[in-house]
Amino acid sequence: MIPFLNNRNANILLVGSAGASLLVWQKRRLSLRARFESSDDGFADFDAALTGLASAPFTIVMDVIEEDFRIETVAHVTGSDRRALLTRKLNHLFRTTPYKTARVLGREKTGRKDDKVFLTALTKPEILDPWLNKILAKQIPVRAISSSAFVMERLVRFLGLNSQAHVLIVNEEELVGVRQTYLQKGRVVFSRLTPASIQRAGGFEEFIEEQSLQTRKYLERIKQLPYDVALEVYVLTSQPKAEEIEVQRDLLTYHYSSIAELASNFTISEDEESAGALAYSIAKSFTQGVLPNVYGPFLALRYFFIEKLRQGFQLASVLVFLGALWFLYPNIMELRDVVLAEQHTLQETIPLRQEYDTMRARFPETPIPSGKMEVVVETYDRITAQTMDLNHIFEIIGNTALVSPELRLTQIDWNLEEVPDENAALLYTGLDPDTPEVAFQKAVAAGRTVPVITVEGLVTSSGSRREARERVLNFVEALAQRSGLTVTPLTMPLDLNSASSLTTKLDNKTLEEEFVLEIRSVVSP
Repeated sequence: MIPFLNNRNANILLVGSAGASLLVWQKRRLSLRARFESSDDGFADFDAALTGLASAPFTIVMDVIEEDFRIETVAHVTGSDRRALLTRKLNHLFRTTPYKTARVLGREKTGRKDDKVFLTALTKPEILDPWLNKILAKQIPVRAISSSAFVMERLVRFLGLNSQAHVLIVNEEELVGVRQTYLQKGRVVFSRLTPASIQRAGGFEEFIEEQSLQTRKYLERIKQLPYDVALEVYVLTSQPKAEEIEVQRDLLTYHYSSIAELASNFTISEDEESAGALAYSIAKSFTQGVLPNVYGPFLALRYFFIEKLRQGFQLASVLVFLGALWFLYPNIMELRDVVLAEQHTLQETIPLRQEYDTMRARFPETPIPSGKMEVVVETYDRITAQTMDLNHIFEIIGNTALVSPELRLTQIDWNLEEVPDENAALLYTGLDPDTPEVAFQKAVAAGRTVPVITVEGLVTSSGSRREARERVLNFVEALAQRSGLTVTPLTMPLDLNSASSLTTKLDNKTLEEEFVLEIRSVVSP
C-alpha cells in the first residue's frame, strides 16, 4: 500500500519555546519517543534521533506564545484577486515570517458588505526553523505545520461543539501552561497561552476563571464577543478533582472534564500523559485523518509533494499498464499481424542496407586525420579573430575628423603587433624557435597578435596650448565611442620631454601643434 494513502503511521513533533517532543503515531497508539531542549545539544540529539525513525511523514504542531491572530475587513473580491489581496495583507502584517495563512470568514451585513478575513502567523520563525531544518536536511517529508489552536478546531468537531456560536476551549499542559482557544461555530478566532511559569494566587479553578475572564474582556474589546452573550468554557485537565463539574459566573459557564474521556478508539503511552490534553487531541484527530496544513509554505513541504508525485506516477503507470492489457486483449491477433508485417518490412530492407554499405565502402577516407583537421580549424578561428576591418576603421576616423575642423590628419599607419607570452605553446616544432619570423608566426597561430593603427595630425587653437589639448581629447573620446576600440594618445600638446619634438607653429596668434594617437583592439583570449 502507498504510504501517503495510509494514515496508520506518522511522526509528530510538538514544538514549544523551551524544546520539542517527538511522538510517534503507530497502530492507533500515540507514544513519546524523546524530548529535546532548544539548545545546540538538543538539536544534535534530535538530528541523531531522526536516523532511526520509521519512513513516515512529519506533522509539526506548534504550542508557543508567539502566534498572532487578526480579524480585519477587506474589499470583497473573488478568484485570483482575492488570493492576491490576502497575500499582500499577510506580507504587510507578518513580513518577517514565512509561516502565515489567511481565510475569509464571511461578508459584513451592512455598509459596503466587505469581507471579514482571519489572518494568523507564527511571528517568531526562529523557534521552528532549527527543528524543521534538521528534518529537511535528511529529505524527510513534512506533511503539515499546524498549531495547538487548530488542533482544538478539530477537537470541537469530535466533541459536537462545532455548531455553537461561542466556545472557549481551555486545555492544561503540564510542561507548557494553559492554552485558551476561542472558536465561533467550530472555527478558530483567537488563542492565547498562559505559560506554566505564571504564579497562581489561588487554586486551579480560580486560576482558570481569572484567565478566562481576561480572555472574555479582550474578545469584547475587539468586538468578537457581544457583551450580553454567554460564553461556554470547556476545561480539559488532568486534575483529579475537576471531573464533570459545571460552574456559572459572569456570563461564563465552565465545564470541567478529564482528558481521559478523549481516549476512545486509541491508546496513549503512560510517558506521554504529561503532555496533557493536546496529546489526546492530536491522537483523536489522527483516528479520523491527518491534521491539515495551516502554516507550512511550499518549500517546507516540498519533499512531501515530491513523494506524493512519485507515488502518483507509480500508481498511474500500474493503472495504464492494466488498462492497456485490458484493451489489447481482444486485439491480440491484430497485434500479431502488425508484428509480422514489421518483420517482413525489415527483411525487405536488408538488400537496401547491403547496397548502402557497398556504396559507402567505395568512398575514400578523409585524407587529413581528424586531429590535424581540428588544429587547422582552431588555428583559422584564432587568425580570423585577430582581423580588423581597416577600411571601416579609416572611414570612422575620417567621419570623426570632419566634425572637428580644428584637427588635420597628416598620416595614418597600421601594423600587426605581437602580444608577448613566455608560456606560449610551440605549435610548429619543426621551425627554429629563435627566429623572429617563426616567433611571429606562432603568435599569429596562437591568437596573440593585435592590429594597431597610428594616427598623426595637427591641431590648431587660438593661442592656447591647453585649448589644443582639450580638442584632441574630445576627438579621442568621440573616436572611441564610435569605433568601440581602445584609443590612446601617444603625443599631445603640452607634452614636453626628451623623446618629443616641438613642431608648434605660431601664425597670427594661432597655434598649430602635433598629436599622435594609437588605436588598437582588445586581445582575444
